[in-house]
Amino acid sequence: MLSTTKLTKSIVIFSSIASSVLASTLLPISKSAAESAQPIQWSDSPNHLRLENQIDREFTFICPENGSIAEVTGTDLYATSSSICTAAAHAGVIKVATGGFVKIRIKPEADVYEGSTQNGIETSENGPPVYNSSFIVLDANGRSIPSQSAVKINPDNGF
Repeated sequence: MLSTTKLTKSIVIFSSIASSVLASTLLPISKSAAESAQPIQWSDSPNHLRLENQIDREFTFICPENGSIAEVTGTDLYATSSSICTAAAHAGVIKVATGGFVKIRIKPEADVYEGSTQNGIETSENGPPVYNSSFIVLDANGRSIPSQSAVKINPDNGF
């Protein structure tokens, strides 16, 4: 059982880490969202985290600094087999060197995923044959990040 002193020190340390990551991220985020953010690795995908069935739910994560680019399928709308952190760097929300906070929303599966190169990261089109669902990277206001490539998403489909 933790003593009050050890618990307080643990909270202060976590708060300090969250504050430094918050300061380095490109995505402005509320303090409550920062406190509920789940630390993940650059290799983690929504499928790996078992989020693929959570359609229209939003999740906030912390990607570590000095990341390692991982597999991503899609542009704007990403397959849930894709790396969350790499998709966020592709969308321009974080940088590989600094990491930071990432907010995503799980969406229904898409028929086609377009590949592109943005922010120095190349993504694949289509990819593995089985996708359970998709996800989009959000800004601080819960809106999808506009693409920097020629590929555009279809707002009539809710993406």
